[in-house]
Amino acid sequence: MQKLPFGFTSKEIIDQGRTSRENIDAVKQWLSSVDSAIIPRVQDELVVIFLLSCDNDLPLAQHTITMYYKCKRNSPDIFDNREMDRADLKKAMNS
Repeated sequence: MQKLPFGFTSKEIIDQGRTSRENIDAVKQWLSSVDSAIIPRVQDELVVIFLLSCDNDLPLAQHTITMYYKCKRNSPDIFDNREMDRADLKKAMNS
């Protein structure tokens, strides 16, 4: 699993009362039952993002995760090679 830099930790979000460890664990448990070739294992912070975007609705978060990775898998032209430090992207952003 690739570790992505987030500006928060799952513990901080839990401590703020915005989601719960139980919700995160429920999504992670569901993810462990899904083929990792379809949906990769993800870190807690990404699970938190999906939970917050779905107002902690577990079935909706699971559906959203499934659809996100389906779109990502079916549209590599949009999702691949997203390195923001590329020279051509820097040039485009500074134009």
